[in-house]
Amino acid sequence: MRSISNAGDKRAGPLPQVGGVLGGWQNRASLKKVTETIVDFEVAKTTVDFIFEGVFQPMSSRELFHKPEGERNWKWYSLWVKPGLNIKNGDIIEDFKGLKFRVVKSRDWSQAGYVQYDLLEDYKERT
Repeated sequence: MRSISNAGDKRAGPLPQVGGVLGGWQNRASLKKVTETIVDFEVAKTTVDFIFEGVFQPMSSRELFHKPEGERNWKWYSLWVKPGLNIKNGDIIEDFKGLKFRVVKSRDWSQAGYVQYDLLEDYKERT
């Protein structure tokens, strides 16, 4: 495979560095990471606030088309961030409105300067 050199940082790699493009689109936002652990046979939830810069958008129709038929009606989102955000598949994050999203899939393109997460609006507990 032919290596691509990035003249800006003199880095040789298989992918061009495109993380800089996020700078013009990204917003600064505050989210909460909800961690669930079992304590005394019960689920205990703890939240940690973190600030990140990225792009949060509804998933495109083209991407939804490739989801299984029963999942197309769910509310899917894409989160694009620079590498270093400490979330992984299965984590629950909460926005400033209290909406919860489950991290379903992650794509680590850190060689190219970004990481993409597929988020699914989590179920709402009835009170």
